[in-house]
Amino acid sequence: MKLVLATLLAIFLPDIAAAADVYRYQGAPLPPDQESVITVQPKECRYMACRTVKFLKIDGMKTGLIGTAFKELHLKPGKHKFDLFVPYGTWQVDDSLWLVTQPGQTYVLHHTGSSKEPFNFWFEDASGSRVGGKSGSLDEPEI
Repeated sequence: MKLVLATLLAIFLPDIAAAADVYRYQGAPLPPDQESVITVQPKECRYMACRTVKFLKIDGMKTGLIGTAFKELHLKPGKHKFDLFVPYGTWQVDDSLWLVTQPGQTYVLHHTGSSKEPFNFWFEDASGSRVGGKSGSLDEPEI
């Protein structure tokens, strides 16, 4: 039993310890007014089950062994792809979204759904308009 516990801790502890609230793009820092920021709708709990959006990949780069739950992402302007995962009770959902961000703009990643209703992810800009979409959708830009 101790060996199993030690093995599980060795696998998952680095991921938990490395979990950060904020994701920052790699490369030379930009002034804040030239970055794009995405905030994530806070986790929601119903009937003792919480759903927290985890980012498995951002622009093709893995964020950790089992994904990372960021509260905020700072990105360079341009097109981005996000592979998302939400554990919820005894089931899970995953999706892939794209978003073209603009310098100095803030976006919100929303999520809704439960085991009894369809699960959806979407981005909104500062005006509350939906932006971006599902990866592979007809309106996804080539950039």
